[in-house]
Amino acid sequence: LFLELRTCLLAAHSAGRKATPTSVGVITFYKAQVPVLRAAFQRLVGDAAREVMIETVDSFQGKQLDVIMLSCVRAVKQHQNGKQQKASVGFVKDVQRLNVAVTRARRAMWVLGNVATLRSSDVWDAMLQDAVDRGVIIS
Repeated sequence: LFLELRTCLLAAHSAGRKATPTSVGVITFYKAQVPVLRAAFQRLVGDAAREVMIETVDSFQGKQLDVIMLSCVRAVKQHQNGKQQKASVGFVKDVQRLNVAVTRARRAMWVLGNVATLRSSDVWDAMLQDAVDRGVIIS
């Protein structure tokens, strides 16, 4: 997503259209995802990874950027018998943290997660239904 956004902005600038500087961030609810996301961005986009602020919800409080990618992705553990545990939203269901997360974007927010799992939370279910009603869910 970041690479697509960056490519579009650079193309607009090259074509002489006004492309305002755009700040981009990735927010995750899970501290352990921060270094993994930073490494993935570095591997995928090289030096451009420095253009992306990657932090936890808690460390993002009080900050705003133009575009936010909100990671609600959570690994599901395999039990020894090979079956997966029931998916749950975990930290993502904390309404105060969720409020911080969804109010950090000035212009656009992309939420990445499993719709079925997020719908297990009443708050997320309502937000997702709104997104469905507006036709903005991509799967």
